Amino acid sequence: DYIKLEKYLSSDKSFYRVLWFPTVQRFGYYSNLHPAIPAREFFKEIDDKLLVEKFKQKETQRTLTNSSVKYIIIPYDSQGEIFLKDREYNRNLYLFTLEQLKSTPWLKNVKQIGKIYIFEIENYKDHFWTDSKNLSIKYERINPVSYKLYLGNVKSNDKLIFSEKYDKNWILYELDSTKNISYSVPYNKVFNSFNLQEEGSYTAEVYYKPQIYVTIGIIIGFITLVFLLFYLLIGSVHKKW
Repeated sequence: DYIKLEKYLSSDKSFYRVLWFPTVQRFGYYSNLHPAIPAREFFKEIDDKLLVEKFKQKETQRTLTNSSVKYIIIPYDSQGEIFLKDREYNRNLYLFTLEQLKSTPWLKNVKQIGKIYIFEIENYKDHFWTDSKNLSIKYERINPVSYKLYLGNVKSNDKLIFSEKYDKNWILYELDSTKNISYSVPYNKVFNSFNLQEEGSYTAEVYYKPQIYVTIGIIIGFITLVFLLFYLLIGSVHKKW
């Protein structure tokens, strides 16, 4: 069943997150394109019955939508290590969780693979998104610390949200003008966001600044290794003579 689940999720090439409820099963699928989030960690709640109560709160839908969560999965606990009561597998807890999520109005039960249930959150937000009605966004993931963006019809002070945990070291700059740099500021105390100052349509890059120093270190290390090998080679030639 988990192989079928992997094929189902991996067939979609768009970015989204998957919330595993209450946690990720050991055979559960995840990737850079489709990160897995354990619900217990996300909501900081280890009591599964209290965890279910979170889905009765309106704020939960907005939080998950803004976090780019498309699917919520109730796993098949094949190893009997997730739905536990008094340290033993409890089928009633599994069934209780399933019924509670089925009764949540903003969740759509889109697929069942064996005993694995997949619920969908409609209108989830992309990795990069905005509340601005005029701003259009297309992006390309270069690597985990760099993204190329195509921004259209930007108006001054439009806000671009990047749904990764806030870190001040994320930076946005226009590729045609490195002077137009925007530093990440917190959005709802959770995500990164950038205030766009330059109007019009242009290409930009979002990257993680500390990576520059990592790259420089790799280059210096490579150059040092080349010089060391060259030195050893010259020394070996001199000994032969």
